[in-house]
Formats: sequence, C-alpha cells, structure tokens
Amino acid sequence: CFIFGKRESGKTVLAYRLAEFFGRPTYMIAPEKKTLPWIKLIELGQIEQIPPNSTLILDDLPVYMSSRDYNDQEVRVVEKFIPVCRHKGVVLIFCSQTSGFADRWVLDADVIFLKPSSLLYADLERPAVKKLADKAYPHFEGQSEIWLKKHAYMITHDWEGVISVSQPSKEAQIPIDAEFKDGIWKT
Repeated sequence: CFIFGKRESGKTVLAYRLAEFFGRPTYMIAPEKKTLPWIKLIELGQIEQIPPNSTLILDDLPVYMSSRDYNDQEVRVVEKFIPVCRHKGVVLIFCSQTSGFADRWVLDADVIFLKPSSLLYADLERPAVKKLADKAYPHFEGQSEIWLKKHAYMITHDWEGVISVSQPSKEAQIPIDAEFKDGIWKT
C-alpha cells in the first residue's frame, strides 16, 4: 500500500487503520518515534527481522529512504527486503508526501491511497502517480480540512473511489509477540 498526501493530511491515521484492518502484528519505522501501543517501533536497520505474516508501516518515507540514498547500506537492505515481502506475507504500508523521492520498489503497490497534495509537491509526482492523482484531486475540491483528513481516494486494480477513514483503536488487536501457525494467530 502506498499513501500520498501533504503534511498533516491524515496519512498516518490511514496507515494505522489499514494495519488494524489487516489484523496482524504491526511494526513501524517513523521519524517522530511515537505510535499506538499495539504497534512496535523499530529502526530501519531492523527491517530484516520483521516476522512473516505481519504488517510494516514506513511513515514519512523520504526522511530515511529516498532515491538519492542508493549508496546507503541500510537503504540497500530495505531495497532487497521489499521484493521479498510478498513471499514472507508481510504487508508494507508506505506513507510519503510525494512519489518523486521514492525508490522504484516502493512504487510496486497493489493499492494506492491519495490525500490532497501540497502545492509544490504536486508537480514532483512521477508521471504514473500524477495520472492517478489527477483523477482523485477533483474529489477533494471545495471540501473542508476536517473532511479531507477523514477521507482518501483509493485506487486498486478493480476499484477506485473516495473512502472514509475513522480513528484507529488504541487497544491492541493482536499482541506483537503473537505467532502465525496453521493459518491462525496464537499468543
């Protein structure tokens, strides 16, 4: 999943709701180092330790991984980890203000969520993302800031449209130390 939008537009809240929906142990890499109690914060260098059948949120992606950081050792580890995630059953949720700074592996998303873009970042979008964003932005015109924080434009291979986003639960849905065995979560 990839979530694009300007600062303070509700990207992180949407990422939390998606993780809650998936109902898996959830890990997060975030520059502000705070999250909900049922999500475990990790460092970028720990990404290979994410267990199978879990969810990983990478919030504010350009802060620690942009296309200009290709020589950074941690970024190389992440680049190698991303294509393997599907085989491990790890759901990746990326949040960013723009796709312009993202690596090519990051853009291999099955679902994209768009929030309103900031004034200057709209012109930095990659052409494929800009084409999708141009379809979404008319739905945001004339809406209040409160409405914009509570909604996103969702695009999948089979469906697209405006969705409503509620606040995530503060209670743990699945303990971070749960184990996925025989098709069910065990604590």
